[in-house]
Amino acid sequence: MKTKRISYILKQFTFFVAIFFGIMTGGETIVSCGEIIVSCEPINGQSETPIFDNTEKIDLYNPYYDINYSENERFIWDGPDDVDNLVMALFNSPPAVSDGLITNTQDWVAGASSDMPQFHSGYIHIQELVLFDYTKDNYGDFTGDQFTIAEFGNGETMYWAVWAFSYGILTHSSPAYKINVNY
Repeated sequence: MKTKRISYILKQFTFFVAIFFGIMTGGETIVSCGEIIVSCEPINGQSETPIFDNTEKIDLYNPYYDINYSENERFIWDGPDDVDNLVMALFNSPPAVSDGLITNTQDWVAGASSDMPQFHSGYIHIQELVLFDYTKDNYGDFTGDQFTIAEFGNGETMYWAVWAFSYGILTHSSPAYKINVNY
């Protein structure tokens, strides 16, 4: 009897790991556990292409494309450790890029960078983000003022992305993920 129970527990564990892995990677995962087969495909067919050309991909984990978001969650990604500066940004429209630059900085609302004291490797809480002023210093810069989810109305859409530099050269970037604001 204990053997059957352990087998059942292992099947359940494998099932949840398969679902988690498939969702986290956004890829297709098929795991066979006896009669259990799980297939997890990317949600809503979102792009997994980095926003900047010729960069290594940064995977975004939370919030995942087209989900509701509240002030109690964190943005989580799998970024490189061997870079000089990493930037996480929130936009009110998909980020547009050309020649390695964000071209719609007027839509860049908030974010953070790794040179800020509240920045963590691989995640940041939404309440730790600061507002972005696109008119500052010719290209824009963070203001230091705290961002709140109220910057977006309930039911509005925001987009987030992450990118990184090494020695001033853009080396890594993520896709842009869409988030439906719900509070």
